[in-house]
Amino acid sequence: MTTEDDDKRVITWKGIKALGIDLSRPHVTQRLEKQGKFPKGFKLGTHTNSRRVWWRREVIAWLEAHASS
Repeated sequence: MTTEDDDKRVITWKGIKALGIDLSRPHVTQRLEKQGKFPKGFKLGTHTNSRRVWWRREVIAWLEAHASS
């Protein structure tokens, strides 16, 4: 069950790893995201080194979809 606050939460790469997604960062960001097979991440700022984050609800939905297949 999700709450309204869960819909607004983002997670970092460490959060993705903490959810048990054991894929490399390049595999996720350079392959799966570009192929539309993983939720799109986004940067929090405009600087080149800005932290990349993902909507938590989208990553959880991706996990649930893969768990059922």
